[in-house]
Amino acid sequence: MHFDLDPKVLDQRYKQLQWQFHPDKASLRPKQEQEWAADHATAINRAYSILKSPLSRATYMVREMVWVTRRTCDTSLNCACEQASLQSKADPYLGY
Repeated sequence: MHFDLDPKVLDQRYKQLQWQFHPDKASLRPKQEQEWAADHATAINRAYSILKSPLSRATYMVREMVWVTRRTCDTSLNCACEQASLQSKADPYLGY
């Protein structure tokens, strides 16, 4: 997972995905497909909102790293140390 990204590339990809999954394209489709398109458009909007802000991007990345760490390790001291290390690396981005 990389923190830095090119805002122009993010904007381009967002527009591509919105064009591809926009709910209006499914307006004549069965209700299930309309709901699927709306769900995907909502997820795309949420992801874009998170990624375009450095602070929200850092917060998301920290939460994701902690979740993965918790999921893949036991309750050992090593696991706790790894989580603390991840948190301390993220603190500057979170304003701590």
